[in-house]
Amino acid sequence: AYENQTFVELLADDGLVVLARGLGLNRLFIKFLKLYSDPRTLVLVINTSNKQEGYFCNELRKGGVEYTPKVITNEYSAKERETLYLMGGTLFVTSRILLLDLLRKQCPIEKVQGLLVYNAHKVTDSATEAFILRLYRQNNKVGFVKAFSDSPEAFTNGFCQLERVMKNMFLKHVYLWPRFHATVSAALSRHQFSDSVRLCYLLQLS
Repeated sequence: AYENQTFVELLADDGLVVLARGLGLNRLFIKFLKLYSDPRTLVLVINTSNKQEGYFCNELRKGGVEYTPKVITNEYSAKERETLYLMGGTLFVTSRILLLDLLRKQCPIEKVQGLLVYNAHKVTDSATEAFILRLYRQNNKVGFVKAFSDSPEAFTNGFCQLERVMKNMFLKHVYLWPRFHATVSAALSRHQFSDSVRLCYLLQLS
């Protein structure tokens, strides 16, 4: 229930979702990747690792998604990258490459429907991603920004760390889902009860 509520809230209003670790951030992120895996859109995904990109693409393929995201690295020439941007869809882009393409006007920033920012707690004042978001928002006033993190403890390091990260991403809304949230707690309790029933059943069979 809390996963669906989080999805609906973030879809309706841009913001930062902070889930407690283990509450399914990957599943939530995959829902948004599925939603925007369409060549009629252009959505850029930043701040993911190679391992995470491989995992997400594999899960989307297993889920039957036809247009899985492409991963743009320096293996593509500038001209090839420009073509990929124009082809649309969801693209994983390394921050260094995207910043370069934005500065060189090779990425049609005005046509970008939105940015998905993973590991959002790492978007500090000096991060490349913060510069990318600044360029994006200066040149595109209507595109969305949706950010994701499952490291709530990272926002407690330093003075007003959460507020600074939010400011770096030009976001006003934060969606906090700790384990003690009533909806989360109820969902976890149901799972624990189900697991207990299943265990008792298996013990009876043995």
